[in-house]
Amino acid sequence: MPDYKVTFASNVKLGTEVYRKGDTATISEEVFESIEKQKLIEPKFEEIEQKVKSIEEMTVPELKKYAKDNEIDLGDAKKQKEILEAIQAAEEVESLNGGNTPDGDDDQTPPGE
Repeated sequence: MPDYKVTFASNVKLGTEVYRKGDTATISEEVFESIEKQKLIEPKFEEIEQKVKSIEEMTVPELKKYAKDNEIDLGDAKKQKEILEAIQAAEEVESLNGGNTPDGDDDQTPPGE
C-alpha cells in the first residue's frame, strides 16, 4: 500500500493532527481515499511507495498487526523484544513444518489414514 504526500485544500483535522490550508503531509492510502473524495486535498499529490520493513525494524503496533495478519498467537508478549521473539518462534516452527500448521497437520491426509 502506498502512502501519499498531499497538500491540503482546506483546514482539516485527522485524528489529533490539525492541518491548515496549504500544509503538506504524508498520509496512508486509506486516509487518502477518504479525504480525496471529500475534496480536502489539492489535485496534485505524490504517491510514495513504502519500503518493506523487516520485522526487526517494526514498531510494537506494526509487529502486532503483522502477527494478526499472519495468524500468530503472541501469548502474553507485550514488549517489542517479546513480540519479536514470539513471531520469530512461530515462523521457525512453520518453516520446520514446511508451511504446515504447528501440529504438523497439513489437512491433506484423509481422516482415519
